[in-house]
Amino acid sequence: FERVSQYIKDIPTTISDLFSFLLDDWSEEYGKMFVEDVTGLICVSKDGLLENEINDLLAFKEERDRGNDEYLYDSSFSRIYDSLASFLAAGGGGYFEVFP
Repeated sequence: FERVSQYIKDIPTTISDLFSFLLDDWSEEYGKMFVEDVTGLICVSKDGLLENEINDLLAFKEERDRGNDEYLYDSSFSRIYDSLASFLAAGGGGYFEVFP
């Protein structure tokens, strides 16, 4: 209970600080590189990305960058989706993009 109370007290009061707070929180839960890659892919896409496109791009990077049969990510987009959903707009045809 005390941890929850402290967590609530630590929540920032400005939007930019809140988003930074959430990114840090997600980075602890899902891995910093994974969060940076997923959010970066969605942010730089012109018209959003489908879930399978996000997973394909993550798989491509993992295949390209991993060494000694190690995995870069411990997560998949479906695991982080619930955390990001409030900030995403589902465009036509199932494309995910940052809420305009």
